[in-house]
Amino acid sequence: MIHIERGNEPLPGEVLSLEKRRLIEYLEELKELDVLQTGNKQIFSRRFQANSIEKLNQRWNSILHERFCGKCAYCESPLELTGGGVENFRPINVFDDERKPINYENHYVWLAYEWSNLVVSCNDCSMYKKNYFPLKGRRARFGGDISNEKTLLINPCVNYPEKHLYFDDFGWVRGRSEEGVHTVELLKLNRTQLVEARFHELARLKKALKDKEFNYVGRSFESSTGFIAAKKGLLSSWLLKDRERRHDFFRLKIRQEPYKSLFGSFTSLKQFEDYLMESRTNDLVELNLYNKYQSIILEEIELKNIRGVSVKHYFKTNPKKGSWLMLLGENGTGKTSFLQAVTLALAERWNGLNINPKSWAAGDKETTVRIKFKDIDKDIQLSFVPGDIIPEHNGVKFPIVAYGAVRLLPKHIQRRKIKYNGVNIKNLFPSGNGDYFLAHPSKWIRDPQTMSKVAKALLDVLPFEESDKVELVIKGNQAFLNINGQKRYLHELSSGYQNMIALTIDIMRTIGSVNDKGQFSEGIVIIDEIDAHLHPSWKLVIVNQLRKAFPYMQFIVSSHDPLCLRGLKYNEILVMRKGGECIQTLENLPDPQGMRIDQILTSSIFGLNSTFEREIDQDIKRYYEILKKENLIDHEVIELKQIEARLDQPNIKYLGYTNRERLMYRVIDSYIASRDRENIDYEEVDLETQKKLIELWELDREDYE
Repeated sequence: MIHIERGNEPLPGEVLSLEKRRLIEYLEELKELDVLQTGNKQIFSRRFQANSIEKLNQRWNSILHERFCGKCAYCESPLELTGGGVENFRPINVFDDERKPINYENHYVWLAYEWSNLVVSCNDCSMYKKNYFPLKGRRARFGGDISNEKTLLINPCVNYPEKHLYFDDFGWVRGRSEEGVHTVELLKLNRTQLVEARFHELARLKKALKDKEFNYVGRSFESSTGFIAAKKGLLSSWLLKDRERRHDFFRLKIRQEPYKSLFGSFTSLKQFEDYLMESRTNDLVELNLYNKYQSIILEEIELKNIRGVSVKHYFKTNPKKGSWLMLLGENGTGKTSFLQAVTLALAERWNGLNINPKSWAAGDKETTVRIKFKDIDKDIQLSFVPGDIIPEHNGVKFPIVAYGAVRLLPKHIQRRKIKYNGVNIKNLFPSGNGDYFLAHPSKWIRDPQTMSKVAKALLDVLPFEESDKVELVIKGNQAFLNINGQKRYLHELSSGYQNMIALTIDIMRTIGSVNDKGQFSEGIVIIDEIDAHLHPSWKLVIVNQLRKAFPYMQFIVSSHDPLCLRGLKYNEILVMRKGGECIQTLENLPDPQGMRIDQILTSSIFGLNSTFEREIDQDIKRYYEILKKENLIDHEVIELKQIEARLDQPNIKYLGYTNRERLMYRVIDSYIASRDRENIDYEEVDLETQKKLIELWELDREDYE
């Protein structure tokens, strides 16, 4: 980490100015709500959803990337290699890191678009930083002056990081102050890939210094290169070893770029030597921050012979959205078995569950579940053997909730006291009718402390329009929504709304019992058939709504509905299909973003030939089966013509409307059939087929001209 001059704030432009105005109006609404609160009445509004600077003002985005030299402000990794973007230094919904009984749900939201609060960060540093913002002393009041806050996270645009951090010659970084220790631990600045990258840069610089390749040395300190802070430490150590080196460097280099920017200005060699000595003093600070910023991040799941399912899935973490895995496939392809096996491995204990080991063990075959977490050395493993289940846990507590496909609401509030210890999985393993019921949401309305944490999540999950003014009002033992001035009591809402409300409260109540950070709690949520009880309009947004409500939860879910793929990427989908005696999983799936629903259904994600009725779909299936054959016999030629005639009916026109479409589709269909025959992927069209299509296109264009 090096010091950065952010520079003066540019003009915001029209779009960003309007967005700033929207933020001001939101803050004014919060003040109005505070006035309306009384002893037995609580009113909650939706969280402010900030838009990215890249979306609001491309010039601001470009200038910030330029000022930060295309590198992460924290770890100095080049963004072209790691990915990342502009984020807030002070997060706009901060964790209460000391677990004080104060609600910080909207804290620092007034700084969302402040130029002085914007930095450029890589994906990994953003992922670890989350909404943490540790302080020494009191936090500024809401909307107040932050200048007196004593931050424990180094701000590279305010602080001089070399006063707080020490880099050794092997790429490791240590804290020289309390701020340095917190920064290293929070951002995981000694993560393996980062240390290795720094070590290789240092090794190249060390060799260049040894071989006196000073042109390379100079280039390695240009502002766009990575890990300058670590390389500066190595150069300082090299200079300190020999006075003649220091003298020559001070005489020939110190007034030249990039060294002038790197070290600053000095009037004498003695002053420069004192600076080097101070910068390389190994006065490290030791603080016990073990697990203070521990993250629960799924990295890999591997199943072997779990009821016919063998699969290895790697999660691609996203700093802005919690990781998801959506299981797709026909009934009987093992989706529920996958979810149950992973749940058993994570839960460690299965008190009250009716688990039969014999139903899991696959004879003499190894039957295991293995789960790997990022930054946790030991994996979780669960082995199924005849008559027994053998768990191997890593000792880390993983809050987990799991729900089956049947999630019912009881008619009455349960009188029994529900105990939560971070695990709630009985609904996924029902052994009696009572296990199908979730806790009645009205049970928690009587608990003001719970509702104050749940309210924001509820408003994020429910599918309101962005322009709707929505408030959740809790008065006594009753709760209602105020939607654009109209009052709707929770018990009056549809079953889909009530079910999702109950699910949201249940998630927060369970995971919050051991990881009490409100919406920003970390944990694992498993849901079988997430689309159950939902209207199609809600299915389209359910993934994005849950991501918004629980940004750091990790979801593993199943579905049968293509509508639920909105908000997912190709690397978050696993398709399971029957293949002989085992279940096959499909990889290299297309990205569903931007695809129409009918395109998703007919892609390899769902594998339908078409969205026509069954008889037509069967014709299309047979059409491709015949085309796959190299040499057709007489009756197949006749059958193909009959099928083409049926597919060419006016209400279908599967083979195209114009001559151009007919010719092009025939070439394309033949190409697809030939690739299927040879079992070759056809993401890219070969040159011969491209040539045919271009010739047809040119011929058709000449006809039009």
